[in-house]
Amino acid sequence: MGRNRWWLGWLLWLPLLASAQEPVRPANPLRVDIEGVGTGVVVSDQGVALFSGDSLQRQWRVLDGQSVFEPVANGRSILVGSSRGIYAINPADGSFRWHYPVSTTAVYSPLLVESMAVAGATDGILRAVDVGTGRLLWQRSFPGWIYTPAPLGDLLVSGGSHGVLWALDHEGKSRWQFDLDEDELVFGPVAVNESLLIATTFSGRVVALDEQGNLQWELRLATPVKRIDFREDQLLLHRFGGSLSQVDAYRGELLADYPLQGGITHLSSWHGGRWWVSDSEGHVETLNKQGDMHSIGALQRQVVAGPIVWNQRVMLPVRRGRELEFVTLADPSAL
Repeated sequence: MGRNRWWLGWLLWLPLLASAQEPVRPANPLRVDIEGVGTGVVVSDQGVALFSGDSLQRQWRVLDGQSVFEPVANGRSILVGSSRGIYAINPADGSFRWHYPVSTTAVYSPLLVESMAVAGATDGILRAVDVGTGRLLWQRSFPGWIYTPAPLGDLLVSGGSHGVLWALDHEGKSRWQFDLDEDELVFGPVAVNESLLIATTFSGRVVALDEQGNLQWELRLATPVKRIDFREDQLLLHRFGGSLSQVDAYRGELLADYPLQGGITHLSSWHGGRWWVSDSEGHVETLNKQGDMHSIGALQRQVVAGPIVWNQRVMLPVRRGRELEFVTLADPSAL
């Protein structure tokens, strides 16, 4: 498989749940508020674990030791892609509601849209299954491997190793495609407010398309972008080599670059008017939209997921031996 980069296909986005009719995207950690269970935090790291909302104590852990991607939830189930297919987990006790098995490939965590869970995979097949039962609704095959799509208006847009962005309707029928000149995607595309699609490639290109597949702007950077966050009209690009770039989302203007002490492996979190970013060396930084960076400090533990805001505190999931726990970073109001 091209450049062995499929593991970067983890999708990003909102840590809060939307209604059943709105697209819901994976996140790690994932805040959940499910009827009959209450509020909690789900973390995926060689398995999936649920932590209670009041004490952040672990309630259950499943798929221990398996390679899994970010969780996503719809109010009834927690879904996760893995090296063995897609699992739907009952948040009350960690039991499986259903399992869609795929034994020969890794399946990314799905996008939840309407009653479907749509997931890309390293075998190049985009699969749509019923979110309640796991029954296959439709599938489409693409060259190479394909990422889980982003919701762009009424379309689903994805790409992968073939260097093409494909737009499909909710029945899996093609609507348009955009040629990236065989330039391989780093990870799945991201939709800004479901009206502007952002995709990044291994050559350092960042492209923005509208709902009709028209190029709105293109930016070329010295190093590729591995993850994208956005807030309102601004993108935060996490780049290879351990740096951040702030970009105007609608003009494609590079606003600023910031070096970090380690590589970026997890998504940032937004709270208190700041992005909260952790790197591979355990350093934690905050950055506001005006470009002011503030160092919180360094952790001497393995960080397993990005920051999450909980009870007005910014928390970070870390590993202690085989166990996961949360470390309080700071009270954002004190900064």
